[in-house]
Amino acid sequence: MTETAIKPVPVITYTPCTSSQIAAHGYDAETQTLGIKFNNSQSAYHYFDVAPEVYAAMLAAESVGKFFGSTIRNDLPSVGTEDAPSMANYTFTIVADSGYESTTEGRCSAKQYGAVIYALHNDDSYADQRDKLASERDALAGRVAELEAKRDAAAEVACGAVRKAFSLGQTYWQQADSEYTSQHRKAEGTWATFKALIEETRAALSATTPESKP
Repeated sequence: MTETAIKPVPVITYTPCTSSQIAAHGYDAETQTLGIKFNNSQSAYHYFDVAPEVYAAMLAAESVGKFFGSTIRNDLPSVGTEDAPSMANYTFTIVADSGYESTTEGRCSAKQYGAVIYALHNDDSYADQRDKLASERDALAGRVAELEAKRDAAAEVACGAVRKAFSLGQTYWQQADSEYTSQHRKAEGTWATFKALIEETRAALSATTPESKP
């Protein structure tokens, strides 16, 4: 990131004014900031982007208050002076690794701006958070690997059970269709083996089923 053009905070000297609205006014040409102190308020306000010719026209106006109300008050951004000393215009450009550039302008407090710059240039300020995220990422990767292993184990159990069941099915029908009583007795044994295979498969699949985790 490259920072540029941080405009200085205006320092305004006020001049008393004879007006029903305005007690005093002042102007900082460098930042084009107009300062206004009102008769009915203890606070003062800074109005930004006031061109020198606009301020000159206000001073030359028959009524400073009317000119201010019709031309400046509702048309330009402002801030109370209890906030103004901490406010500054900023412009910064972010340059991505790809070479793409994006420029942004705005206003923020000097403290906020300093925090942003510090964070961008000092990775250690987020070391704890970064380490925590890395730990969570590793734990998630381990969990995914565990689930994939159980999925593969379940597939192997199911495939093996299907092969055995098919073989037992063929044997059972050959024995059951035989004209010999001895083969019928063997068919009963084959059927019992098939039912045992079902229970074994259920138990094996249960062992490979991932347990619920919050």
